[in-house]
Amino acid sequence: MNRFLKSNSPWLGLLALALLIIVLAFIFRPNPPEYRISASQSLKLMNDPSLVVPVKEIGGKQLIDIRSAELFGMGHAENAVNIPARQILDEESVKFFSRLRQEGKAAVLYGSSELEATAPWLLLQQLGYRNVLRLKGGIVSGSQLSEPDVVLTENQVLDTAFFRAKPVVISVPAATVEKKPEIVKPVKREARTGGGC
Repeated sequence: MNRFLKSNSPWLGLLALALLIIVLAFIFRPNPPEYRISASQSLKLMNDPSLVVPVKEIGGKQLIDIRSAELFGMGHAENAVNIPARQILDEESVKFFSRLRQEGKAAVLYGSSELEATAPWLLLQQLGYRNVLRLKGGIVSGSQLSEPDVVLTENQVLDTAFFRAKPVVISVPAATVEKKPEIVKPVKREARTGGGC
């Protein structure tokens, strides 16, 4: 046994080091974000008109443009900060939103349309940033924010009654089919001439 350990000690040392690294990676892995809102609560938030800010009421709030840096460079609202939607959960962005929350300052997300800002806004709501609101409307051209001309009269409602309903089994009587006897006619084959199998 000693001979085996002496001849393979470098490999066994590497194996022990690899196992130690794997154990430490599991111990010190980062915690995933903890979501605080259920799906039904998210739907209620999306339909809450108090969480949507009209263009005329954005004064005193921090504007956050969630469009790409290229579109932000082409024109943006005055005093707006650019945090592209794909970077909304980056470390710097989360620190920025946390600082705004600590200062008690409201932030308003906007994009090309209200719909574009909804998903990043909902992510921030899931993480507990209640001071972040959505802009009613979006940026149209240059640095001009506008609200849609059409007034939305529909509310988003998810009908979950279908999923909670118990299945009802309905028994249907078997159909009776009358079977007629088949008449089989013999078929005459022509006699073959020639050989073969």
